[in-house]
Amino acid sequence: MCSWASARATDELRPNNPDPVKPGLLAEAEGMMDPGEAGGADYRRRAHTSPGGSAHSTPHAASRKHFLSQVNASGSLRASGHGKMENKNTELLHGHFHFKTNPDGSVDKTKAVCSHCKAELSYHRSTSSLKYHLNALHTVDARSPTPYTDAAGKLRQTTLDGAYGKTIDKHKKDRMTVAITKWIATNCRPLSIVEDVGLKNLLRIATNDCLFETPSRRTIARNIEEMYHTEKSAKVKALLCASSVALTGDYWTSLGNHNFLGVTAHYIDEQWQLRSHALCVMKTEERHYAETCAEHFIHVAEEWGIMEKVSTLSTDSARNMIAAARQLPFQHIPCVAHSLQRSVTVALQNGVFENVLAKCRKVVGHFKHSPASAAELGKNKLNSGKTQNRSLKM
Repeated sequence: MCSWASARATDELRPNNPDPVKPGLLAEAEGMMDPGEAGGADYRRRAHTSPGGSAHSTPHAASRKHFLSQVNASGSLRASGHGKMENKNTELLHGHFHFKTNPDGSVDKTKAVCSHCKAELSYHRSTSSLKYHLNALHTVDARSPTPYTDAAGKLRQTTLDGAYGKTIDKHKKDRMTVAITKWIATNCRPLSIVEDVGLKNLLRIATNDCLFETPSRRTIARNIEEMYHTEKSAKVKALLCASSVALTGDYWTSLGNHNFLGVTAHYIDEQWQLRSHALCVMKTEERHYAETCAEHFIHVAEEWGIMEKVSTLSTDSARNMIAAARQLPFQHIPCVAHSLQRSVTVALQNGVFENVLAKCRKVVGHFKHSPASAAELGKNKLNSGKTQNRSLKM
């Protein structure tokens, strides 16, 4: 009942294709009847013998071979679909992890292997540790499927961007460097903070780039110097447009016992807005004699090109500052806040409140130096507060 072409196709397919999906399709191919079955032997003779006596394949045989090739393709597609289903059963967190495969082919469902770095982690029906691994090392979203599988569902080689996250471009990296420089300069942070491990991890998570490196100390120092000159040029232009400038200055001592002079300029711009700029925080080595203080203020005014525009100078009421103001061509205005503070201090020292203040300082010092007494005081305050609240309610 089967033709010669189907029998030959059957012999070719059976030994080399043990796939359980194909026998059914093969049986269907073998069961197909020739269009000339009613003709019997005459059709078979016409199919294998040409009018000239030479054998050749008929169009029906070619179509049968085409059908059998489709059978092979269909079987391979079914097999690949079956493999993909098996991969789905061994995947975790949308393919970011898969169960470990033992040498004998069995699957160990107590071990999960990372699809990005091939790290092996323990799995106990909870994906918390797996998600932490993805967020900490690969900065990928555990809810999104992994892109590192081919069409058949098989894992392919992980790229650098996939393992460590996409690296940021040069423009964004420069902006990050500028932002770090401004943060260190405006918040008085030490340059060594760029080497802090916590800051590096924070920036890597924020940029989604595990290879991001913070700028070096030398880079930050150079950027701060460049920013200073840029800002100074802008402030000089603004001061040149001002018609009159008022200066305030003060000498102060740091915790490291170093002396500094801080000078600030104040003016009203063309829009009638009050503007204030810190001109300098200058370290001083000399003793603060009147002549030395006067030279410092003149040097700052000449450096900023406002010597002819300064109208007043405000300082505290120290004797050396009052003496220095007499040597300057500016009008001296004592600081009102400093004068008020000095008046209150002198009044308390010379009045009857000195003994009362001494006793108050002694009581406060006792509780500051005794944690047990401070805790007991807090409990008494809490109890007295509850008592007062109850009396108010009654």
